[in-house]
Amino acid sequence: IPGNVKKKKKMHDRGHPGMEDGVEGTQSVFSTMIKEFNNFRDREKQKMDDEDMLFSPFAGIEKSTVLQEAKAAFNDPHEVKHNPGKCCLLISKLLFLLAQGETFSGNDTTDVFFAVTKLFQSKDVNLRRMTYLFLKEVAESTDSEDIIIVISSLTKDMNSSVD
Repeated sequence: IPGNVKKKKKMHDRGHPGMEDGVEGTQSVFSTMIKEFNNFRDREKQKMDDEDMLFSPFAGIEKSTVLQEAKAAFNDPHEVKHNPGKCCLLISKLLFLLAQGETFSGNDTTDVFFAVTKLFQSKDVNLRRMTYLFLKEVAESTDSEDIIIVISSLTKDMNSSVD
């Protein structure tokens, strides 16, 4: 008879791997399930934390580099007409710097301000919109004499046949 008991137990074990008889077996399965659930929850929480972290494509940019690139690109008629995407990116970087609390010196503001007005040469709608947005943001920190020139440029642009 003792041999028959062992055979029954082995058959029971083969039917449910990892299962043991009695309360201890149920507790073991239950604790394994809890561990697996906690591990899953921790992995999902980590994924959510990773997704919640904001990544800025402009992290680490330097104001002087962006100003130099912008002045060079915006004052080059070929660049303005044939590479509006680059100009939009530069305006985005300038706006990012302003949003981060960076300030431009008086000369830098004036130089970039007038360089940006040259972007009206482009027929690219997105670049023109970015130009308006940038001028709006920088107008408050620009000398009033310079604003008159820009208003003249805006008036001319709005009265032109280009959208």
